[in-house]
Amino acid sequence: YTLSLHDALPISAEVQRLTGASSRIALHIPWDAVDDYAGLGREITDRGLTVGTINPNLFQDVDYKLGSITNPDAGIRRKATDHLLECGEIARATGSDALSLWFADGTNYVGQDDLLARRHRMREALQELHGATGSDSGDPLALLVEYKLYEPAFYATDLADWGSAALLCREIGERAQVLVDLGHHAHGVNIEQIVAILASYGLLGGFHTNDRRYGDDDLITGSVNPFALFSIFFELTGLPQLPRISIDQGHNVETKVEAILRSVLNIQEIGRASC
Repeated sequence: YTLSLHDALPISAEVQRLTGASSRIALHIPWDAVDDYAGLGREITDRGLTVGTINPNLFQDVDYKLGSITNPDAGIRRKATDHLLECGEIARATGSDALSLWFADGTNYVGQDDLLARRHRMREALQELHGATGSDSGDPLALLVEYKLYEPAFYATDLADWGSAALLCREIGERAQVLVDLGHHAHGVNIEQIVAILASYGLLGGFHTNDRRYGDDDLITGSVNPFALFSIFFELTGLPQLPRISIDQGHNVETKVEAILRSVLNIQEIGRASC
């Protein structure tokens, strides 16, 4: 289940107090929607935190069952793109400097839609977003493009792998980079090699850290395969600076503070060991 913003802020502040290494909190819209975003930014700052990425939600609305910005219906694509633009404005108001973009778009059956047309629609929408979030409207926002092998689309996910995401980022514009979720790959994929390649092209935007055994399990970071996380951090140590590292997990059995705290400590310990 998803924590309310009212519950998430004190938890985040407590983890930051205990570790000194988890100062940013991501906002998901419309889950975390409020009437006064500038006020929300100040409240977060007053708790000793800062606003991390703004995450648009383009998968829950029934209109998006055939896709959001790839939908064959131009009206639904417009609705989805307008939500992305709204999230750009929310980022400005709260003090965020990036949008984190994950799309559940895809098809379940052969012939359900034109695969290349869907790709072109996605590119067009994200190029519009890139243009609207540039320096003309304030400090430019980074666009972090996430991919996922499958789920909820089971025939063809529109952004299924890092290569598709990297090519799209190069088409979108200079502020678009790839976001790597550790649970979004097939079994046995060499994620550290992906990290090295993306970094070499300046396309590594950040991580959603978690752990997995079967699929996108969103378990505590480093709880299943800490060596895999070590291998990734070993590659990161050669970079001028670390990319964004975010915790993206689902804690339904564990208590929230302890689970997030354990993840932060695992990241710190494994990061130090890889240096």
